[in-house]
Amino acid sequence: MGTALRAVAQLNGEAKLKVLIAGDGKGLSAVRAMIAELHLANAEIRPPVPLEELPTLLARGDIHLICQQPGTEGLLVPSKIYSTLAAGRPSLFIGPADCEVGWIVRDSGSGFVIEPGDVEEATDVLRRLATNPAL
Repeated sequence: MGTALRAVAQLNGEAKLKVLIAGDGKGLSAVRAMIAELHLANAEIRPPVPLEELPTLLARGDIHLICQQPGTEGLLVPSKIYSTLAAGRPSLFIGPADCEVGWIVRDSGSGFVIEPGDVEEATDVLRRLATNPAL
């Protein structure tokens, strides 16, 4: 998540991006702290939505973010990949390139795969997505 938030901060004023995070969990306090540190006024955190409201929430987003920590390949697959594919919007996967989600995103042509920490590449991808509606 940090790579994506830093990329959004680098685009401050260059592209109109609003970050909506719906959910909770053990990492939420760190996300809140990073949003404050980066002065991201265009970031909003909401509680998780009931399952029946998820399609509506996903349809609101133009770009979907999927994150996976390095070292978790083969142990888990972020389930968000499937609902993101169903929403028909591009995704930005920030995680290990050689894992199931990375393969799905590349093979389906549904988005971009970025290694964690590569803020410059994430910034470039977000810039292209935000300024090219055809993508």
